[in-house]
Amino acid sequence: MTEISHLAELQADTKANVRVVVLDIMRSKYSKGERTKFTVKDENGTQMDVVGFQDVYDLCSHVKVGTTYVMNDVLSSTYNDSRQLKLNSFSTIHISAKDVDFADSTISDIAHKNAGDFINIVAVITDVTDSSKTSATGSKSQKYTVSDLTGSIPLYAINDAASEVMQVGNIVCIRAKIGLNLSSISTFNVMSTTQNERLFNWWTENQSEITQPLKRMKPNPTRIADINAKMVGEKIEICAIITSLSVGATQTQSGRHKRVLEVTDASCVSIEVTIFGDEALKEYQLHSAFCVIATVSSWNTLSLNTNGSLLPDDKPVNRFKNITEWWNNEGRIAEINSIVAKSVKNYTVSEMLQKNSTQNDDKTNCETKNTI
Repeated sequence: MTEISHLAELQADTKANVRVVVLDIMRSKYSKGERTKFTVKDENGTQMDVVGFQDVYDLCSHVKVGTTYVMNDVLSSTYNDSRQLKLNSFSTIHISAKDVDFADSTISDIAHKNAGDFINIVAVITDVTDSSKTSATGSKSQKYTVSDLTGSIPLYAINDAASEVMQVGNIVCIRAKIGLNLSSISTFNVMSTTQNERLFNWWTENQSEITQPLKRMKPNPTRIADINAKMVGEKIEICAIITSLSVGATQTQSGRHKRVLEVTDASCVSIEVTIFGDEALKEYQLHSAFCVIATVSSWNTLSLNTNGSLLPDDKPVNRFKNITEWWNNEGRIAEINSIVAKSVKNYTVSEMLQKNSTQNDDKTNCETKNTI
């Protein structure tokens, strides 16, 4: 059985086998032919460049954005003080039976980004123009409308990306550049089709109404009590109530904003959620609804990560019309258990004040226990 290495573990000047999803493909000329560079990501989220020169051009020409591959006998090397992988004549590339998650954004995330940013999304083609167009400069383009669970946006496929016309209903992986005014996106790589059960179900339900405003898929949350270790790496939807939140956002070593919440739902189990990116800068209120798409993480035994915007709080919970009504009538007096067994002592507000008064400069790591 092939031993798969994680990108962060690779040592310089060694050969390895890696499982990665291709995020971007770039080709350029050099003295002996054409050079291909892939940006790839492994299952831990580590990104790295993979380069191949003219001797592996044919091999590289079959690789597509959004597809997960196992790359065998690739050389770990260093270029401009950065680690990269190099394909050679002994290297092989196979389509992986196990996928690495391609998407890092949703369509609604575009509103919180900048023009010119690149994002990776999975979306369904919901409209296609009659034919591609060629501009006066010779560039070719094909216009689509693409949609996901959070919205829809025009997509312009440019040059190579316009060479293969996608059909309405295709679910595709898109490496996209955000346009001016955040009102459209463009892609320069040939899109690859993929499978996505939620998008497929949404499209099956709504395809007859393609000329009408696109519907948002009704939330179908996962109960917090049902989250388990087998789900690590999966994206799920939760609809919960914030029961604890850190004061303001902090920054990671890479400069990303981060904020930690604890949330609970009608299963009366709580879990820690870390919000990354600009969403961490928003104002959140204790005991307010928190409905998002999040990724299950093994951090702190089990937790959730998200960088997405809030989803509508409009799904019935038990006999109540939504999660907020459940909290006001039932949840606030229920006994809540944490999905993670905490080893840190909980303090009430009065205990914190008393402790601080006796230890003026001692920085104490404590949590404020929620009082109902």
